[in-house]
Amino acid sequence: MTSRDFEIYNEIGLLLNEIAPGNVKLVKIIAYIFREDLSCEIKYIFVDDNDEEIAFVPDHFGEISHQIGERIFELSEFYEDQMQPPWKGFNCVLSRKTGNVRLEFIY
Repeated sequence: MTSRDFEIYNEIGLLLNEIAPGNVKLVKIIAYIFREDLSCEIKYIFVDDNDEEIAFVPDHFGEISHQIGERIFELSEFYEDQMQPPWKGFNCVLSRKTGNVRLEFIY
């Protein structure tokens, strides 16, 4: 059985795969969570075949950001329930080649 945090990582990965433009190698987000007003800030970046990082605004920006934001808050609640220290954001990278999602928390 997969832990809920890994399910959330995969859900974020699927959303990132949906918004990735063309033939990019990596899709990245840098996300910060603001628990006091239940909001988050998300920066979208893709890495092309020349390893150039390019910021972009995804199609259906509001809808995608809302869906990712919901996952961010769900992940935050999951970790709080597990008595983990609160984090203020994370870097997330999706490899389009392998489909792997990597998260690095910002404390």
